[in-house]
Amino acid sequence: MLVDGLEQRARIGDLHHAIAAGAMTASDVHATLAEVVAGSKPGRRSDAEITIFDSTGMAVLDLAAAVRIDELACARGVGPPCRFSA
Repeated sequence: MLVDGLEQRARIGDLHHAIAAGAMTASDVHATLAEVVAGSKPGRRSDAEITIFDSTGMAVLDLAAAVRIDELACARGVGPPCRFSA
């Protein structure tokens, strides 16, 4: 599981419900989005791995994720490029 903010996700959202149900703990979370983007923790290491992302909709993180996805898609020739502007 990948989250935008571990402490907030453990209090509210899907991770909170999984913890309350005893299905997982906060330590089961692989990384935060910031850790993956910064390269301090790996994202998926193979196509067989499945990523679940729990987000509360922090706009700056949503934008960062969209920009990175667009960069990867453009590099792979998948879909039309997006134009992000201020």
